[in-house]
Amino acid sequence: MNENDGRFGYSDSVDIKNSDVVFPLTGSDTYIQIFSCGRFVFEGKYSIGEYLSERISFKTGKRNFSVSGSRLRLKNLSNEGFSVIGNISSVSFE
Repeated sequence: MNENDGRFGYSDSVDIKNSDVVFPLTGSDTYIQIFSCGRFVFEGKYSIGEYLSERISFKTGKRNFSVSGSRLRLKNLSNEGFSVIGNISSVSFE
């Protein structure tokens, strides 16, 4: 994340401590919403790569995502998406 202009790009991390972020991925049916209260919502086709209490990583299409923090848990897991709750410190993608 570029702290000077508030934008984030394709392979940057998002610091979510004080704001809610809605991020539809252009050219796909993928939708991400990040809440400052410690909730991350993903909608779209995905596969889970890693599921630890400190890190949950998943892949959608050609993009790899990672949610980092502590006491992370998957909720509302379905074929159409899932939620991550816990003490989320960062979300990164490439």
